[in-house]
Amino acid sequence: MKAISLPSRSLIGAAASVLLLALIIGACSRVPYTGRRSVVLLDFPSEVELGAAAYKEILAEEKIIPEGREAKAVRVVGRRISQHTPAAWRKLDWEFQLIKSDSVNAFCLPGGKVAVYQGILPAMGTEAGLAAVLGHEAGHAVARHGAERISGQMLLSLGLAVADVSLSNSEHHDGIMAMLGLGASLGVVLPFSRANELESDYLGGIFMAKAGYDPRESVAVWERMSTMYGDQPVAIFSTHPTNRKRIERLGEEMPTFMRHYRRSKKQYGKGITLK
Repeated sequence: MKAISLPSRSLIGAAASVLLLALIIGACSRVPYTGRRSVVLLDFPSEVELGAAAYKEILAEEKIIPEGREAKAVRVVGRRISQHTPAAWRKLDWEFQLIKSDSVNAFCLPGGKVAVYQGILPAMGTEAGLAAVLGHEAGHAVARHGAERISGQMLLSLGLAVADVSLSNSEHHDGIMAMLGLGASLGVVLPFSRANELESDYLGGIFMAKAGYDPRESVAVWERMSTMYGDQPVAIFSTHPTNRKRIERLGEEMPTFMRHYRRSKKQYGKGITLK
């Protein structure tokens, strides 16, 4: 019987590397307004489906505030923001819910599923402040950050698997793999998250301005956050930029935001005071 020669580990590693590169090239897309190239392996319908399922699961464990002045403001401002996202995203089934909690937080899942925790409202101050936060969350959906993060983890796992095969004969295999894992986390995952946050700040500034809310309130929000909760320390392990950094970047982009605001069909200014 003729012996079958199996491909070497180096050949397998090379083939896997080619596959990895092909996946990255084939999945490239551009983020609206920023033009940044992103890698998203999930198709859009699957992304929306995942977001809706996760949203339903999260809300089932939280206490929703369905009525009242604050809940109405979240829905009204959220709807106005969603109507000024790019055309393809206006067709989504956007949801904006207020959750009873002291948590100073808000989130957006793929497909336009947004939730605001009641604890963040004091820092919003006005409808325009709320618009800054909801615009930021809408930015995550439009930039497809959730799907991009999932795709990044998929590619990271594949990349580490390729390295594992390629280094299998090295006496330093375990040490190198440990360093690669740490380097991937610090060099890709965490900075990538900070970049997402700043990109969403930029998109949110555009959306709130186009919806007719004074974009200068986006800066006021982070100034209030700093006063109330302090500025986040600069740390390599932080997944969010500091409040100071956000204020600085928003200030740099304010001329762009103001152009959209001046062109908006309706101008609500700061809107009503939330508290």
